[in-house]
Amino acid sequence: MYTDHMIEKELAQKKISLAIDQLSEGVRKNYPEHMYEPQRIEIAQQLAIKEYYKLLPFLSSKQFDLLYDQMLEWFVGKNELAPVHDYWNFVGSMTETLKLKSNVFFLTSENVSWKLQTIDVKNFYLYWGVGDLNNKGEKDGSWTYDDVKREVIDDPERFAINKRISDEKSADTLISRDDYPIIALRNLDGTYKLLDGNRRVMRAWLYDVNTLEVWVGEVIREPIIYNHWVSPSFLRRILAEYQISPTQKVKDSTRSQLEIIFKTSTVAKYHFKTRCTHLPGAREISNGLL
Repeated sequence: MYTDHMIEKELAQKKISLAIDQLSEGVRKNYPEHMYEPQRIEIAQQLAIKEYYKLLPFLSSKQFDLLYDQMLEWFVGKNELAPVHDYWNFVGSMTETLKLKSNVFFLTSENVSWKLQTIDVKNFYLYWGVGDLNNKGEKDGSWTYDDVKREVIDDPERFAINKRISDEKSADTLISRDDYPIIALRNLDGTYKLLDGNRRVMRAWLYDVNTLEVWVGEVIREPIIYNHWVSPSFLRRILAEYQISPTQKVKDSTRSQLEIIFKTSTVAKYHFKTRCTHLPGAREISNGLL
């Protein structure tokens, strides 16, 4: 029997597939095929909309639904937006610049394959301390379930404090963020790295929830970050160093940085060719690299 949740997920995938079908062959050839995989696009939508819940608390549930669907209009290039480019640029800038998370590097890497799975939450560790763990600092970046059980769950006072903090955080937006799948990377050795969802994992531990839905990025080969999204703004920032100080030393350093980036991302090469070569010094520095 289909549940409302399953129907909702199928509908989301159908909308994404329809959006992808609207892209012309001319647009699609600009980027590697994995950039058009529906699951990657859906994860990016979820990452962005969760932040919108906090940034735009005055919107209604219906307006958030419209905003979620509107993101697909950005993907296909409606309203004078650049198709594909503006979608990934927006999600990348929101997560990397605003939230200081490297999700989009992994999300757009050709060497990481994404799939929705149900995972035992005890497989994860907290990348950042949440609740009153932030006030401790002893193990920030490596809190396991056993750590939290020993220091929080088995301590009645701290258990109560962390439940209260978790409940407050869970209710701090008009629409709950608790139902969104967390995002994790599964490395070649079978270990998991939590990319997004520290608060939700902690909440599951506190409330004795055994499993959660997880967008799992399976590392299929090394290097993990390969053929990934590199924004033109990042490339322009590298060029700006030479434009500010056009010495041979800075020129050599800038060229070296670009050479490394171009070797790991065809997206970077495409963006440099189409959005950077008109800038002062760009053609000279990139001569022979493209």
